[in-house]
Formats: sequence, C-alpha cells, structure tokens
Amino acid sequence: MIDTFPPRADGTRTLYVSDLDGTLLRPDASLSPETRDVILDLLDRQVLFTVASARSVVSIRECLGDLPIALPIIGFNGGTVNEWSTGQVMRSATLSAEVARTIVSAAQGVGLSPMVSTTGSRDWLRYTTSVNAGMDAFIAEREAARDGRLKKVADLDEALSDPVLCTTLIGDAATLEVLAEDLSQRIGDAASPQLYENPYGPHWSWLTYNGPDANKARGIDALLDVVGLEPSRTRVVVFGDAHNDVEMFARADHAVATQNAVPSVRALAHEVIGSNADDAVARWLREHV
Repeated sequence: MIDTFPPRADGTRTLYVSDLDGTLLRPDASLSPETRDVILDLLDRQVLFTVASARSVVSIRECLGDLPIALPIIGFNGGTVNEWSTGQVMRSATLSAEVARTIVSAAQGVGLSPMVSTTGSRDWLRYTTSVNAGMDAFIAEREAARDGRLKKVADLDEALSDPVLCTTLIGDAATLEVLAEDLSQRIGDAASPQLYENPYGPHWSWLTYNGPDANKARGIDALLDVVGLEPSRTRVVVFGDAHNDVEMFARADHAVATQNAVPSVRALAHEVIGSNADDAVARWLREHV
C-alpha cells in the first residue's frame, strides 16, 4: 500500500497526477468505463486527483467528458494550469515573441505550416494553410470537435502578438528532425521542444515548442501553489509513459510507469505496471487508494 486516504497523522496529503495518452487513455484515445468509474470513486471520496498532458485544456476536457474534477488540470506539457470547469488559464509559461517568430520562420522556410496556440483575452489555435495529410487530419478532428480556438488566418502576425503557449509543426520525421537540430542551435534552451510520432496518425510526426519553463514538474508545482497545498506536506504520485513525463517522474515522490513506457521513463519509475490497453492505472488506483 503506497498511501491511504484521508491525510496521514502528520497532515501530509497525497496528490495523484496522471498523463493521458499512453497512460490513462486506451490506445484509441478513449477513457474506458472501468477507468471512468475508478476516477468517479476517487473524486467522490475527495481524493486529490488530476491530469497533466501535452494536450490543450479543450482537448483534455473532450477526453474526460463530464468528470467532476475539483482540482485544476495541467495542459500544454505544463505550459498551463487551467480551472477544470471553465478552462480558464490560472498560470501559464509562454514563449517569447522573438523565439516564437524564429520557430515560425524556420518552419515556413522548410515548407511547413505552423499552428500557433495562444492565450490572452481568449485562447486561439491559428494557422494559415494545411500542407500535408497529417495537418488535414488534425484540422478535421478539431473541426469535428467544434474547437472554438481553431482559426484559419491570412498570416500569423496577430497570433505572434499574443502570448504564445505552443507552436505545433506536423510533418515527416526526417524534416522535423533536421528542423529541430537547426532550431536547437538558434534558440538553445529558450523553448522546450518535443518531437514524437502521433500515436493516432501513423507516419506523421509532431514537433512542438512550449515555453522554456513549461514541463509537467513545474506544472505540478504551479498547481500546488494555485490551490494552496504546501509542497513539503504534499506527496506526489504520478503516472506516465512518454518522454515528456521525464521531469514529472524525477520530481515525484512515487512514479508509476505503464508497461508501454519509453526506456527513459521506465528508468525513473519506482514501479512498472501493466499497459494502458489494460486500464493498468485505474487498477492501480483501485488497489492502492
């Protein structure tokens, strides 16, 4: 038994934070009925549970539906802490305008069409045109979801004048790898990049850039501050599988990797459980919390 609820005698609480894709969600990006029931039970017992994802808050809320999550959620790889019920940004870590313009210009120079996620008076996901089938599929998905952030524009000047949460580039892996190497020389650690193959759209890869202070570990710390939980009295248990979970695993008091996790995550895990296809996170929570 890792921990019990309610708080320990010394006042220590436990916060449970789960990644979504490859972890809490099944391989088809769905939340299984079993996992939903387990989370509902946790929330009914006022267990401190939330999620941290590379997805936007809009996409996270689509995945989790009407679950009555009380805590804020962490989106954009730790780039935002959002109120669950409204999606309002409570904390954000953004790219500088200069860095965002450098990324956009470099991407356009190799024939890619950047998608720019911004915050401010409202959230937007702006782009100029689609240049490949990978972008077509993503745009169609966002349109089907009636994502109010999505906006096709003549140019990205307006987007780049707002606080930029993330730039998203969709293309073939070879092009993105070369671009990522070029940008690493040009912007150094002024942005936090992630390069990965889209697990739901084979043969197309994504290269995303978040603010330099955006990672899930910092997102957890921001969440603790927002809700008034003392880090010294909050034990953090996390679940994950992918490269963008590494910082979160290094920060956690107890890190649980799914069987399908990448080697860098498994190496930091305190334990490895079954795969996301088998609802392993939900089963762990049911047994331990």
